[in-house]
Amino acid sequence: PLLDWRATLRQQARIRRIPPALTELTTGITHRRIGIDFDRFDLARRPPAVRPPTLMIHSTGDTAVPVGPTRALAAVAPAMGWPMTYFEVAEAEHIAAWNADPVAYEDAVTRFLRAVLDP
Repeated sequence: PLLDWRATLRQQARIRRIPPALTELTTGITHRRIGIDFDRFDLARRPPAVRPPTLMIHSTGDTAVPVGPTRALAAVAPAMGWPMTYFEVAEAEHIAAWNADPVAYEDAVTRFLRAVLDP
């Protein structure tokens, strides 16, 4: 899941060999010109008012969205009263976690749904 826009934009810039200073400059300009507050989307620092049971699935091989913010949110979620389950897949690209290990993926989803729907 994309939980930290700034981290994601920095990762995408690194992949495309865009200088970090240019990334920071463009996010600043975007904020000033059209009002996007990238920090507003950092759920670890600004969680939603309603926090339903949530299953997050992320991969260590995701080059589109960094895994760090997902791990960070999963770590602080219990202290925020947010029932969260985190399932990490090794070395799958973005949205390809099921392809990497269908059995483990389906097991994680099934366990989560059973826990939520039939406690």
